[in-house]
Amino acid sequence: MRIVFVISSLSAGGAQRVISLMTNYWSDLDHQISILSLSRSNSFYDLNSKIKVTRLDLERKPGSILSGLKANITRINAIRTELKSINPDIVISFLSQTNIAAIIAGKSLGIPVIVSERNDPSKDIIPTIWKTVRYITYRFANLLVVQTKQAKKFFNHYSIRTVIIPNPIRAVTTTKAKKEKIILAAGRLTPQKGFDLLIGAFTEVPSKEWRLVILGE
Repeated sequence: MRIVFVISSLSAGGAQRVISLMTNYWSDLDHQISILSLSRSNSFYDLNSKIKVTRLDLERKPGSILSGLKANITRINAIRTELKSINPDIVISFLSQTNIAAIIAGKSLGIPVIVSERNDPSKDIIPTIWKTVRYITYRFANLLVVQTKQAKKFFNHYSIRTVIIPNPIRAVTTTKAKKEKIILAAGRLTPQKGFDLLIGAFTEVPSKEWRLVILGE
């Protein structure tokens, strides 16, 4: 199959890690994989050399509503142009605002589009206008992928078929080592990740044998 992924950028992040795992896996199975990135940043994660990456360099913060509208029309047209050139069997897009552009571009060409939400939609902070546009456009997608039952419930009224697919994992090599009593957490050092709650909870641990280790930036 010819599969196109659409993402805002290929920098470090959970959505980008998942895309790297999926595209590398399917590329190894000889599917023709392309990634359209709205940013010009290089990929933080290793990608198979057979994967075609197109950096559209269109990720900019709008200065006003009008400039934002123009910027998104430009993004949609750029994605549509690339899709016409590649002629994929399917488009897979990640994250709300990128999903909206991918749906409009893909469906205008009659291409099936799968969109994926990677955050808790009840906590995700996006402007009201984007929430409204998301509600309108998502019903035109062929499938919505979420990660939890709570997220699936949130989108129940969107009139779109929704499935739960947890994050993929890759095999790791284990070695015998002395075990330590460590609580390990990993993620960006942003309020979204809730490390403040974790640190507060850890202060309630009575045992002094345990350590909390946070892998952030």
